[in-house]
Amino acid sequence: MEQVVFTFHIKASIFIARQWMKHGTARINEVYGYYSLAREEFYVPLA
Repeated sequence: MEQVVFTFHIKASIFIARQWMKHGTARINEVYGYYSLAREEFYVPLA
């Protein structure tokens, strides 16, 4: 039996990432800001 594995690097806002975790669609590996230097990036939704 053959298996195929795909690996994606995805940059998403917290609410999108939590939605993916809620539905269990992937194995998640996160980088937490407490242990690393955070960049000044902001998500501004369209009004």
